[in-house]
Amino acid sequence: MMKDRALDATQSSIYWYYDYVKHLTTISIALLGLLITLKPDTFQDLIASYLFLATIILLGLGILFSLAFRFSEGDVRSELASIYLRSERNNEDQINDTGEPDEPFRIGSAYRFCWALSILCLSLSIISLIAYACVEIL
Repeated sequence: MMKDRALDATQSSIYWYYDYVKHLTTISIALLGLLITLKPDTFQDLIASYLFLATIILLGLGILFSLAFRFSEGDVRSELASIYLRSERNNEDQINDTGEPDEPFRIGSAYRFCWALSILCLSLSIISLIAYACVEIL
């Protein structure tokens, strides 16, 4: 009974993390659409046009890398499920009282790299957007 609750808590924390990434991607897509929709017909300054282009490209790359990271959700869920099924099949106690498997599982390095690039691109796009707004105001 205690392990079932711990298992539910572990799975809900994993789902919450991927839901966060899903919402971050959705907000980025909405911001990208808004920026493209509200793009001025002509730019007054060459720097402003470069900053706008950098913002669009960085947002697109951030979305791409966050979607690549979201692909790891299936791998993590299947690995976690296989650990639990193996422990049930072998009647071994491979799951401790906190619901964490005794044998650790990790997100693949390619997925972690995509997550880091996603955060980097989205952060740089926000900085570029702020710089673009400052150049347009001045």
